[in-house]
Amino acid sequence: MTDRRKIFTGNRIFEIFMVLVIIAAVFTVIRTRMIQEPVPATMQVEYRMEILFRDLDEHHINAIAVGDDLHDETSGANLGVITSIEVTPYRIEQIQEDHSIEIIEVKDKWEMVITTEGKGSFNAKTGLNVSGRQSYVGLSMKLHNQKLNLLGTVIGIDME
Repeated sequence: MTDRRKIFTGNRIFEIFMVLVIIAAVFTVIRTRMIQEPVPATMQVEYRMEILFRDLDEHHINAIAVGDDLHDETSGANLGVITSIEVTPYRIEQIQEDHSIEIIEVKDKWEMVITTEGKGSFNAKTGLNVSGRQSYVGLSMKLHNQKLNLLGTVIGIDME
């Protein structure tokens, strides 16, 4: 008969410890692979982009219409179809002598926010790409439709 007191000798404890370490390592590897499922590098998205134009004359406003295609002048990329136009008086901030700020409407000048909708690709590293051009909030770009060239700033992007 074997003496039960000798089962837990120093060598046995070390062997049991090593088996537990190996089981824990295998479990960690399996769990890590399950959590890190591959995400597609690039996915196709539909986007809605809002672009702000400032200090416009009336002929600028009249030259843009819902349904027009909007293009980036530099790359030629199609930024989508204009789906809405919002025009408001152009205002500037003026600092007064008492250091207060007064907002003044500039006569015969306008501010316009247009919304375009289109399809593009989204990549986790580079963001939204529209016709091969990276697009993000704050981006200033020269834009044109069939009648007009303008400088606008992207102020909003929604993706679905």
